[in-house]
Amino acid sequence: MREIILQFASEYTPGSLLISFGTRGWCAHVDAVVNTKGDLLGARPFSGVMVRPANYMRFRRTKVVYLPTTKQIHDDFYDFIYDQCGKRYDYGALVSYAINRDWRTNDNWFCSELIAAGLEVSGFFPYRLSNDVNKISPSDLLLLCSVCVNLFGKQQLAHPFQNS
Repeated sequence: MREIILQFASEYTPGSLLISFGTRGWCAHVDAVVNTKGDLLGARPFSGVMVRPANYMRFRRTKVVYLPTTKQIHDDFYDFIYDQCGKRYDYGALVSYAINRDWRTNDNWFCSELIAAGLEVSGFFPYRLSNDVNKISPSDLLLLCSVCVNLFGKQQLAHPFQNS
């Protein structure tokens, strides 16, 4: 069995505090852990989607989530997010509370929407997310993923939607 590893985080920046406040959750960012060095792939303002070193930011709080899955879903997820490298950051996501937009448009990405799209495209979520929303915040994604993991440790639980 393989696992997709995500790091949810909050920072000491005004933007992070605003996202946390606006989404009523503690986390304001999410990256995928892409290798054994802990390098992180995600979407950030100004630099867009790219791989960054594990210590690229001084985070206020982090939570690493291990999503147990099959080799095929693991590989499809990481292939998808690597294919998004070089794309721009989606600044429209920051105002998505006031405007209607399609978070699945893949020419630019907000951090949690990049990861959610990867999970959806890879088949980790066995069905397309059914609620028509104009955003998926880091807190939303943490809640979606929490049904598939044990957040108190690295013990892996069976994926609730797949037969082993």
